[in-house]
Amino acid sequence: PLTIQPLRAMAIEPSTDGAEVPAAPVKGALLASDSDLEEYAHKLEMQLAVKTAMLDEALRLHKSFQERLLVLEEGISWKDAQLAALAQQSEEGWRKAAEDGRDRAAWRARAEHLEEENCVLRDELLESQDTNEQLRQLLEVLEVQGRGGGMLSPGGPPGGG
Repeated sequence: PLTIQPLRAMAIEPSTDGAEVPAAPVKGALLASDSDLEEYAHKLEMQLAVKTAMLDEALRLHKSFQERLLVLEEGISWKDAQLAALAQQSEEGWRKAAEDGRDRAAWRARAEHLEEENCVLRDELLESQDTNEQLRQLLEVLEVQGRGGGMLSPGGPPGGG
């Protein structure tokens, strides 16, 4: 309930020193007529309708942005969970790689040790083969002597020298 009070006109009167001074209000003199007031009220109602529509649009946009924000926050939470899982997998991978590195070093040391042992055994096998070859040759010579009854000469088998 808006009540409109009648407006009173104010006149300006010159003072004796040249400055303007407001005069006493003139009673009963209206600045605006009833049609002007209706037009002003209609203009205010139109502005109110426009601003109401703007407010409704702003509220709709606010609600839409709020929904989008919730979706984005859920996406961020999901991505954070994925990132945490990937970080854990990465950490486990690095830990396993470090363990494998230690294991690899141990296996490498063992392989080197086995290779050294293999070289020693190979050398012993070659020596044993040489000894076996010498013993085989000696056996052949002894068999030949045993069949022929000949004596071994210092230069080699009988009949060779």
